[in-house]
Amino acid sequence: MKIFNKVSLFFIKLFEILLLILFLVLLVFIVKWRIDHLYINSVNNGEANFTIKSEFKKTKMELLNLVGKSDEKYEIPIVKEKEKNTEKKESIIVNVPANTDVDGLGKILLSNNLITSENEYKRLMDDMGLKEKILPGNYEIHENMKVKEILADICGEDIHDITFTISEGANAKDVGNLLLDMKVIESTDAFVKKCNDMNRTTFVPGEHKITLPIKVAKLIEKITV
Repeated sequence: MKIFNKVSLFFIKLFEILLLILFLVLLVFIVKWRIDHLYINSVNNGEANFTIKSEFKKTKMELLNLVGKSDEKYEIPIVKEKEKNTEKKESIIVNVPANTDVDGLGKILLSNNLITSENEYKRLMDDMGLKEKILPGNYEIHENMKVKEILADICGEDIHDITFTISEGANAKDVGNLLLDMKVIESTDAFVKKCNDMNRTTFVPGEHKITLPIKVAKLIEKITV
């Protein structure tokens, strides 16, 4: 009886060892398959359908080569070229009817996937001072245009940067005259009044870079403390 038990335990242990070996072989095979799959696709411009069956065939061929029973080389499977998107639109035409207001323009832009948030769009329109400048017409919008550029185009404005220097101790009138000379504002008196209304009359000295168009109030916020 003891001999029978010993034999049974031996075969159980042997079976466990064989299962472990089989698991390890299977794991190595799967890892090798994934590596071969990545390599084959990396050397081609398309997508190779390299399946587990293909890996089995490749591994078998490599083993036969290793023991010298075959010199046949594995042929990389035919690759299917990736289809190129030839229907990609580079631009669209957006129609802005007469009397379109900020809300109406927002809905037009949203329906054409040119903006993702009406609230953010309205904030941008306000910051750029364009709420009353919407012009009707057909506009060609290119895919690489930024929202600021789209809004400026529809409002007949040109986006550009200006650089100016505010002197130490300059007051609102001094800065207003400077901005008037650069055609950034239309009136020094109106600029001074706006500064007083906002209680922003202390200007940061030094060089300032501002992107136009911009609302006067937003400009004042950027150059004062």
